[in-house]
Amino acid sequence: MVVEPVFGFLLAYPPVVAVTIYSIIVLFLINIFYRILIKQGQAKELKAQTKELGKKMREEQKAGRTEESTKLMSEMMKQNAKLMRMTMKPMIISFIIVIIMLPFVGEAYQDIDVAIADNKGNFTVN
Repeated sequence: MVVEPVFGFLLAYPPVVAVTIYSIIVLFLINIFYRILIKQGQAKELKAQTKELGKKMREEQKAGRTEESTKLMSEMMKQNAKLMRMTMKPMIISFIIVIIMLPFVGEAYQDIDVAIADNKGNFTVN
């Protein structure tokens, strides 16, 4: 498997600890790609603009000015579309990372049985 040489050391730990460490590593990798691929300043600016437009839109709706409210909603949707386009590339890369790395966990721990006792959620690992 592709990731076994890198993450094989986790097999020496108990499954709960190993999966926790593995999950933290995967989340860290995904977070790095999000930080690199999304222009953080631009994303914050878009979020702030969207929030401000939403505030103005609600004020216009309360005042009964539907035409201005519709224009503001249209502008807000454009801002949301820009933000979604910015996050699409990191989302696809995150999906690829998970597709590559998740089978390692299944392969490494497929032979572990968990017996649930008393139907109360208490379990023992055999």
